Amino acid sequence: MLPKHRPAGWTTLAAAALTGLLLSAGALAAAESSAPGAAAPAAVPSPSPSANRWWAAFEEPELDRLVQRTAATSPAAARSTPAVHNPQATLPPSAQVVLAFIGMRAYGARAALAADLADTLAQERSALAASAPTRDTGALLEEITRRQQATAAIGQHYLAQRERYAELLAQLTEAPGGQAHASLRLALTEPRLPQFHARVPARLPMALLLGRADVRLAQLEAAQWQRLSGDGAGAREAAQLLSGWITPMAPAWPAGQPTAEQPPSPLAATLTSAAEDVAQRLQLLQAAERRCAALAATVHAGELELQAARERSAAGTAGDIAVAERTARLLAEVDALVAVRTELAVAWVGLQLSLGGA
Repeated sequence: MLPKHRPAGWTTLAAAALTGLLLSAGALAAAESSAPGAAAPAAVPSPSPSANRWWAAFEEPELDRLVQRTAATSPAAARSTPAVHNPQATLPPSAQVVLAFIGMRAYGARAALAADLADTLAQERSALAASAPTRDTGALLEEITRRQQATAAIGQHYLAQRERYAELLAQLTEAPGGQAHASLRLALTEPRLPQFHARVPARLPMALLLGRADVRLAQLEAAQWQRLSGDGAGAREAAQLLSGWITPMAPAWPAGQPTAEQPPSPLAATLTSAAEDVAQRLQLLQAAERRCAALAATVHAGELELQAARERSAAGTAGDIAVAERTARLLAEVDALVAVRTELAVAWVGLQLSLGGA
């Protein structure tokens, strides 16, 4: 249930919540799109499923409706959320909604896993209490009790965080006149993360930097200088740079890149800085994808081990305690996977913002 009355200072806490979620994946907020000046190649591949709906990578109809609702009706969308590195910058309303949605779903999924772990520990305790006592039984029961207490505490924390992001999402998508937001209620009923279906690129064309505000400003200044001076060297240099590629942590410049002996023009320097920013975001995204793949393999192996433990229990060669222990380990592995999938989702948002996504 969402609280009816918001406490004083809630907006500050909401801003901190989004900033914290971005910090977890090192995301930067860059600004808006579409720059004039040096022309991009005729066909520029984009890392997003849609040039105007980058959040479609999650394939979540409710998220799409919530973003549209914010853009169309929400007065809260005009309120700014501080970006990570620049206190004067703001996150676009779409990014605020997506990050709040990810936070709500992530903590909801982890709260559900904590509840499953609590049930599993209760079953393990019952099985241990019903078994023949040994000199270790007391210590084992005490250990289970400690784990139950820790699980209950972390479950409550996850639920509180889920409500925090749900309340933020409610504020961002609030309709005039107190209309019911069915999209938010539907989103709350899903204790799982948004499904991330976009292909993580190995590299990106430099021409995508034309969507950044700093590049657009540098292009305008370069165009003004060219008109005043008749010197088009900077524009030609930028056009050459824009034919290159951005790879993780390093732009892949074409032949003839700037050197110490031949320093870059202001526009080329801006492109270089922007490319390094995007390269860092791309590296974070690719690293999260690798961690997801490794943990998914761990979870799959754990599922097979749990199935084997159940079969041994059914055959009478293993007890319920062994099944409960393996179930608890699997739940911990799934929780770790959920945490890294959250990093992947947030890293995608960070990459889109670094490219000027709105």
